[in-house]
Amino acid sequence: MRTLRSTFLLLVFFAVSAPPAVAAGTIFGSMEGPAVLIGLLVTSLVGMATKTGAHTIEDLLDVEHQSVADFGRNTVEEVIQTDLENHRQLTEEMVSEIAEVTQDRQRIYGASGNTEMEEVDEFGEGTTQEDHESGEVAFPLRKFLHNVGWSDDYEVNATPADMAQATLNAEKADVTKIRSRMQAALFLSSNYVYVDHLIDRVTLDVKRLVNADGDPIPPGPNGQTFDGSTHTHYNAESGLSNGGLNDSVDDLMHHGHTNDVKMYINQGDETTVKGLDDFKEYVDARLTLRDDQNQPRQQQSPNRPLNNRAIGIFRSAEVWIKPWVPPGYIFVTDIGADEAPLCFRQHQSPGLRGLRLAAQIRDYPLNTDKMEHYFGVGVWNRTNGVVHYHDNGSYEDPSL
Repeated sequence: MRTLRSTFLLLVFFAVSAPPAVAAGTIFGSMEGPAVLIGLLVTSLVGMATKTGAHTIEDLLDVEHQSVADFGRNTVEEVIQTDLENHRQLTEEMVSEIAEVTQDRQRIYGASGNTEMEEVDEFGEGTTQEDHESGEVAFPLRKFLHNVGWSDDYEVNATPADMAQATLNAEKADVTKIRSRMQAALFLSSNYVYVDHLIDRVTLDVKRLVNADGDPIPPGPNGQTFDGSTHTHYNAESGLSNGGLNDSVDDLMHHGHTNDVKMYINQGDETTVKGLDDFKEYVDARLTLRDDQNQPRQQQSPNRPLNNRAIGIFRSAEVWIKPWVPPGYIFVTDIGADEAPLCFRQHQSPGLRGLRLAAQIRDYPLNTDKMEHYFGVGVWNRTNGVVHYHDNGSYEDPSL
């Protein structure tokens, strides 16, 4: 059963996650989606609790004046294990907006070539064509730990609420780490080599978005060709301009990414973006619109946090403020594309996926619980993302 606490983590994560509509079948729904989602899940939780009578992590948080031993150690452990499984499912949903969850570590990228149809006569056979336009992308697998330690005296007096809070702290740390690794995959511009030391020590070439590294780039939908040694999706200018941001949107669309384009900005850049000529602002839902003037029908929900909300349209891209975008940077992507910009790699063994309790060390008078999570993030579709940096004429990686 998914808990209200886990629902909260889901809503604030990408606060990774992006924003689309219920009609698109995505997790957040429309701008009112989070409220609807909470309502549906609360109803579901109430119904499930009535049917099963099972304890949840919220139940444990309420038990502050009874020891774990008195409440039932097995019950506490079962609730925590159930909550960790719910957390695993929710984190997969959180990242799915801009990342595909996978166990792959390498893929062939850019398989389409730039061949052409030839006109022939009735006896013509045409010439054979061979066009190698593919490269490889890879996704690292890392291991992250969260340790909690305590003394024997603490354990004797610990309550179920104490154990539940320790679990919530680990889950919050897990979400923060996932978000930071996704930030690094998007905003850092240099390829790197990673040894897959947790599996078999195979060397992986981990790529970023298109970055003029010489790798082949698939042709555009209208036959456009791109020079892999000069074409980049890490754009830069000194001061944000309407033309410069249009160029970045064009960079994305020239590769055929036109289904559901989103533009993610930092809250500190809101005023600057709103001042651009091609920006059209959403109206606050609390305002009454006049019927004698042209005004946008799309309205901002007053219930969304200030750092996680849609504010308007730039050309055809919906503009969202997101807490994971660094100041001075803008990220543009097509969340409706068949291939997401990122892959979120999990361990090939199902039992090692998600945040889990890996070990309990009892060494009187000190004890330790070790929680671990195997995952890694790498770029999958190198053309489905453009980073626009507007604090300098040359691109600079952010400090993450």
